[in-house]
Amino acid sequence: MIALLVSSFSAAQAQSDAETQPQQVEAAALFQSSLVNTIGPSRAEVTAKRLTDIITNISAGNPGTDANNDVAFRRRWMERLTNTEELFNVIFSNRGLPYTIYYSNGLQQGRINYQAETVQLSTMINIRMNDDWINVLNITLQAIRKIDDELQGTRRRSDWGLNDWPNTGVTQNNPFRNRFSGGGFSGIERHGTEWKTDFSIIFEVLNSNNRVIGRQTVNISPHFEIYCSNRDFYGNFIGHGGRVSHATFGDPNRAIRLWNEIDNVKTITFDNVKINETSEVMTMRVASVNGIRPENRPDNFRIQVAPLSDSQWKAYNWEERKEATFYFR
Repeated sequence: MIALLVSSFSAAQAQSDAETQPQQVEAAALFQSSLVNTIGPSRAEVTAKRLTDIITNISAGNPGTDANNDVAFRRRWMERLTNTEELFNVIFSNRGLPYTIYYSNGLQQGRINYQAETVQLSTMINIRMNDDWINVLNITLQAIRKIDDELQGTRRRSDWGLNDWPNTGVTQNNPFRNRFSGGGFSGIERHGTEWKTDFSIIFEVLNSNNRVIGRQTVNISPHFEIYCSNRDFYGNFIGHGGRVSHATFGDPNRAIRLWNEIDNVKTITFDNVKINETSEVMTMRVASVNGIRPENRPDNFRIQVAPLSDSQWKAYNWEERKEATFYFR
């Protein structure tokens, strides 16, 4: 099932089955693993099946001069688009899970309060979207491309009032609904649908006796946005480098893309740590995320925690990893 899903996206680029089969198998395995890691094994199989059903071509009963056939054809397409938007709402609503909390155990000494005999300790943290989630979005957003291309192929987009799908959806909770700003032909600007997650993370500092000597709560709300800007100002479909010459894969205004907020590097500070409780070796831990202790997290709570030494933190080149936009067109 997963192989069918992945191969349907690569068929257009395939030169022969012999050449593409290894890549399809590898991509299928990656997608299956990523789907399990982000939404869990029980939901992964159902989600994959629904996605496979959605991307299946609507080929029978093409519209002709008969009004009944034409209406029935549109009805099947409306059902397909409805199912697509509902499924993507389920997938995107998983946004609270696929993140990793990185933090450095390299605690730095700060201000000393000699009267109270306390010291200030600080370190760095970051929270980033997992690669597994990027892989899932890669496949699922390619599904939108495929459906969008086939919708254009019906030559009924305008008659059906679907010129601006998926930006203007067929359901009340369209997950691709975009916001607009500016005005006039050159002033129009689209902003993607924002999916935000609120995290309340409690960090603790422990001394060599494994005693908690400092505690700090960090509230952070990373988000990502989905852009599906495949139309020109008038709502006309723009193909791959088609009617508008600059509508290429790399044009950020004419692409299905994910914008991922990744600049979440922060300094956290532990105030009023008693000096007589400190030790030569001290460590940090994540005590809880949104009230849930990591060791007690349920199966569907898949946020990861990655403690790093001071040298590992410095070796992890965050600047190289600041590419926030991923293109799927």
